Amino acid sequence: MHASGSVTTPDPSPTVPTEPTVSTVSTVPTVPPVVVRLGTPQVTAVRLSGLFVEKAGVVRACPPYAVAGVGRTTVVSGVVRELPDVPGCVHGIPVSGLDVGRLDGRQSYGGTTWGSAAVTATYDGSRLTVTGQRPPDRWASPDRSTPCPEPAAGWRRGPVGHGPGVAGIQHLVQVQPARFGTLSLSRPSAADRASTPTLSTDSVTEVLVVGVTGDVTRERQALARVFPGNLCVVHSPVSAATVQQQVDRLSAVLERPEFRGSVIGWGGGERSIGVPILHLDVPFWTAQLQQVWVELGRPAVDVEAWLTITD
Repeated sequence: MHASGSVTTPDPSPTVPTEPTVSTVSTVPTVPPVVVRLGTPQVTAVRLSGLFVEKAGVVRACPPYAVAGVGRTTVVSGVVRELPDVPGCVHGIPVSGLDVGRLDGRQSYGGTTWGSAAVTATYDGSRLTVTGQRPPDRWASPDRSTPCPEPAAGWRRGPVGHGPGVAGIQHLVQVQPARFGTLSLSRPSAADRASTPTLSTDSVTEVLVVGVTGDVTRERQALARVFPGNLCVVHSPVSAATVQQQVDRLSAVLERPEFRGSVIGWGGGERSIGVPILHLDVPFWTAQLQQVWVELGRPAVDVEAWLTITD
């Protein structure tokens, strides 16, 4: 949807959400995911990167929703010391052939050893047999730098916060989702991006980044009438409305019996600052899920599988 020549500041009386995002769902299966029922071969070559836990000689690969145990303390010579949090490994898969001594960040406590690795393995539906092991994959932090050049007068110092016009743009994103991508905050300075957010009004410089599906120049002029602060407008090839439609369609698909327990979690996010994406986390990538991915529209759906077939 293209912008008109101007935007009228909305009536501030309606309740405006603090975060104009699409609906999200995040689930943890209450039963072990039965990954082979979705058509995976009897023995499959896979790759995965994540947490491994060894206890009583049994090694398990922990799904991405593995949780840490409750922190505990002990008293040594009158000094209170924190004990290590032994990770939970909910629905872990037994593993053969893993070198526990080579785990990255390896820790041990109370008879349990844990750490991370990336492995290639064969999977028979119930057990992983490691064929290769290396350090875990490192995921880069999202880029929160400002994707617009600094204006001639420079960026105004201070966080965007809830200053004049912010609620107005939030309201526009909410009521016109086909016109927008996402609404985000960025920090032009690398030093500011590395700093811990504070409540100080002059501690950092922030910029409001708005993704739009229409003409960037016209939208910047229109939105500047609503928000007079630091503003960066970028093009988004995907609208918030499209991602919301995909969320609704995915919700219906996952109600089908053949897909129950096949998804770890899903919800809206950002492909890049200002551009929305639907994230789908699955335990095992299969032909059936591939078809769902195609039907939902690949440009706006990002899938991350715990176990990925490699052959």
